[in-house]
Parts: sequence; structure tokens; C-alpha cells
Amino acid sequence: MLRKDEAKEIIKFITDWKTVRENITEILVFDCKFTTYQTLDLIAKENVKFITLRKRSKKLIADTEKIPEREWQKIILPIPKRKYKNCRIHVSEITLPNCEQKLKQIIVTNNGRLQPTYVITNNFELSLKDILIVYAKRWHIENKFAELVSFFNLNLIKFSQLNSLSNSDGK
Repeated sequence: MLRKDEAKEIIKFITDWKTVRENITEILVFDCKFTTYQTLDLIAKENVKFITLRKRSKKLIADTEKIPEREWQKIILPIPKRKYKNCRIHVSEITLPNCEQKLKQIIVTNNGRLQPTYVITNNFELSLKDILIVYAKRWHIENKFAELVSFFNLNLIKFSQLNSLSNSDGK
């Protein structure tokens, strides 16, 4: 697969998914790096519900800083072992550039990240808390993968060091 075709892969996935299941009722949760705004618009037009992140930009962050304090809500995410359960959220309805479909945007702060997180979805029926819980599960999986990759890389380094030591001792 070429990088320029990367955004179309999610459409291929949905097409394959629809051949397996006649009616898609699940929510597709994926990384925003995996697609484009135009592809999100196509997915929304297909009535496939999704949750993803919006790519941060300096303008988006600057606009977020202008939101008055009274427009923010506090929410508690009841996720066991989650360090940052008390978050602040701002909810709005947006239309992304070059798109037709409206999306729900949830800006999340106080979640352990330095910058705001922008969750976007075309699922207007799901509660805010449920949207964030569903996406938080994805974060948990991603963090676990990062932890495992780090663990194996450390072990690889140790193995390489041991291997080089044993090779140098035998010379």
C-alpha cells in the first residue's frame, strides 16, 4: 500500500465489513492519522458511526483557549485505574473543511495530556460519557501496545549488548 492510498483503506475495510455484516451497528473507532476529513465525510454519508480524534492545529488550540469558562462542563469518566477521571469538556457541532456532514466535537482537557484532545463523531445518539469511554478504551489499547513495543525494544537492546559481549569475549 502506498502512503497516498492510506486514507482509502478505511473505505475498503468498511466495504469488506459490509460483506460480512448486512447491517453495521457497531461504532468504528480509529486513529485520525489513518484517514482524511473527506474520507470521514464519506463514512458519515454511508451511515457508519465512528469515533476518532481531530488533528490539532495551532488555530484550533488558539480557538479553544478563547472558549469562555462558563461553556465548559465537568465530567467524571468511571474507568477503573484511570489516573485522570475528572475531565473538562466542551461540546459543539462542527462541519470539517471540504465536508458536508455535521459532526459532534468534544474538546477534552484535564485528561493527562498537555494539549486539548479533540474527539469527533457522527454518533449524535450516544452520550458524551459513553463516547469518551469508548475512545478511552482505544487509548488504553494503544498505550498497552506502546508499553509492549518499549519492553521488547529494551529486551532487544539487552540481547544485542549481551550478544556483542559474548562475541567480543570469544575473539
